[in-house]
Amino acid sequence: MGYLLAQRGGRRVLATKDGRRVVFDVDLRKNVLVVEGRVMKLREAPVEVVMAALEEEVHGGNELSPDVQYGTLLDFHKRLGHLNYASVERLARDPSSGIVLTDHKRLIGLTCAEGKQSKGRQSQKDSGAHSPIDRIGRVICSDLKGPMTPRDRVGNRYLINFVGHKSN
Repeated sequence: MGYLLAQRGGRRVLATKDGRRVVFDVDLRKNVLVVEGRVMKLREAPVEVVMAALEEEVHGGNELSPDVQYGTLLDFHKRLGHLNYASVERLARDPSSGIVLTDHKRLIGLTCAEGKQSKGRQSQKDSGAHSPIDRIGRVICSDLKGPMTPRDRVGNRYLINFVGHKSN
């Protein structure tokens, strides 16, 4: 048996997947799903209880979380486009970043040319008045958003949006 977020009679509820029973009402406040409840003592044991547990408590503290990236300072320095070491360490200190450093060693004397390059001028060819926006697929722009919390249903934290100027 599974559960899903649904609409019943104009209200948001957590219901069984088969739709037969409503588990509880859910409210949305400032983009956060809120469940209000109260504690009641029952003489009989509850038949079905919906429980959530932290992954660490279920699997033990030694398991690596699939939502967290583990690596050395040098690995993340390279993976983040040769970002400076201090910024990588500051990013790793933020629990919501999903980054855990396993080693803080810095390569002394390393000159990182990739991180110090300046941006070159972009080509002006096929831009402005010369852009072929009258045909579908000729001018496409994109926008990247992230990291986002909470993650989507498959665990993604980033969203990329493509817009075709003719079809927009």
